[in-house]
Amino acid sequence: MSDVKFRAFVTEFQNGLPAPPVDAEDIRRMWEFINRTRAEAANAGVRGKVSLTSAMWENACGPGANIGAVWVRTSLIELVQSSGLLKPWEEESGLDYRVFKVAAVFPMRIGSFDPEEFIKQLNEEQ
Repeated sequence: MSDVKFRAFVTEFQNGLPAPPVDAEDIRRMWEFINRTRAEAANAGVRGKVSLTSAMWENACGPGANIGAVWVRTSLIELVQSSGLLKPWEEESGLDYRVFKVAAVFPMRIGSFDPEEFIKQLNEEQ
């Protein structure tokens, strides 16, 4: 997915298009890539945000992944984790895989995210 296609998806999402379901493994891979990149930048003394392109994310995911939708769903995890709601699913090596499974299919439309429902589905996930 080119940067132009990625930006087009983000614009459509911002205009109300729901994010389609994606493969949980793609979210996990993107999550790990983003966190690894941030850690490497911090270790190298880079301060502030690190610029990543859709081509870099595409390399982190499986073939044919909808990078825009994976990115939106990965951002959802970051949002929920920053609020502290994912503490029960945090592990020494990262996040319990259930987080990625729920995030992969959770209804996603801008302005309508329900964190309580997300946590409820996590509690129900096996």
